[in-house]
Amino acid sequence: MPMIASGELSQSKPQTKVERSGPSDYCDVDFVVGTNGTNDCTVPNGVNGETQSLITTEAMCRQAATEANGVVQADMNIHADLQNLRPKGCFQKPCDAAVTVEGETIPTCFFFNGNKETPGSGGAKIVGSPVCHRARFLNYVVPDTDTGNAGCPDGYRTIPTSLPCKQVSNCLADVAGDQFRVGLSNASKHLDYPLGCFIDKLDQKVYVNEVSNMGQGTSDRIKGTLICKVDVSSRDAARFTRSEGQRCSGTRTEIPGATSAGECMDDCAEDTACFAANFDTDTSTCYSCPSGFALESNTASVTMTKKLVETTR
Repeated sequence: MPMIASGELSQSKPQTKVERSGPSDYCDVDFVVGTNGTNDCTVPNGVNGETQSLITTEAMCRQAATEANGVVQADMNIHADLQNLRPKGCFQKPCDAAVTVEGETIPTCFFFNGNKETPGSGGAKIVGSPVCHRARFLNYVVPDTDTGNAGCPDGYRTIPTSLPCKQVSNCLADVAGDQFRVGLSNASKHLDYPLGCFIDKLDQKVYVNEVSNMGQGTSDRIKGTLICKVDVSSRDAARFTRSEGQRCSGTRTEIPGATSAGECMDDCAEDTACFAANFDTDTSTCYSCPSGFALESNTASVTMTKKLVETTR
């Protein structure tokens, strides 16, 4: 395996493959890059319900690097004489030398700065970008309301369908209701709850109220707190290959709720039956591509194909 320049690390060690975590590991954590050349996250104090925090453990830093498809060292700790010149905690910067693994060039390297003080003291210039973490799922800002994505914290959106909602329930260890999908036995129940994945006000269990012909309940009737997820998760971008001006041939299945290519990709990532996400830029519609699909030219489409054999580092 290739080496990273020894000047950055406390010890020069070869890269190591890191097993990608299973579904329950860090499933409720999302990673975002902070402000370059500082020790600051982009939302350090919380805006509209969201809070970002610096990563203060090497284990979480390693997870962030893995999800970003970055280069991970066996020992991520930097030299002591660099601790005042790099962002506090987990940070990323361009690799000092080209790193190629299995034919793929990896441009970004991740490191950990365990400096207990604040880097940049004495006017020292900080090089690199801090990597921060935030909750992957947050509750709706105001319970018992439904104003669509507008009611979610900034950078989050509602979860409209049953599969990702059940995954959220499993991740957060919240009990799903016995009749998980609202309205199957009584269609009028659709009007009693907000549209999407929500926590019931009475039993505190998780349910999903999918769009139906009944429409949407009025504000004086609906009860429950919607669950929101990040618009595009950090764990998904590295798992897809993007093809501009291409769409999948054959039968496509519409995925409701996604309004951008990134959101379309994120929703496909959660569905094992989705082998590629096809986003129509003319109609802002997201589609799931089945197994065995082929790509065909279409200027109004972008297709994100899952990397079925994931390479972890």
